[in-house]
Amino acid sequence: MAPFRWPEARHELAFAKEVAQHNPEKPDEWEAVARRLGKAFSTDSCTVELKGRGCREKMDRILTKYKEEDMKALKR
Repeated sequence: MAPFRWPEARHELAFAKEVAQHNPEKPDEWEAVARRLGKAFSTDSCTVELKGRGCREKMDRILTKYKEEDMKALKR
């Protein structure tokens, strides 16, 4: 199975909402988020399987990018 590449903005928005709602900190909490999102993103023709670690790393990248862009805006 090919890795999930977060193809649409709606996927990232649903991911951010899920993380904000459940505020996962422990690995098993991230796994629960991954399971819920995997079910939500799956279709009849394509099953999505996410991992907790991948979700945590994706959120870290989103936050890092946000902080970088925020710093650029503050410097202007």
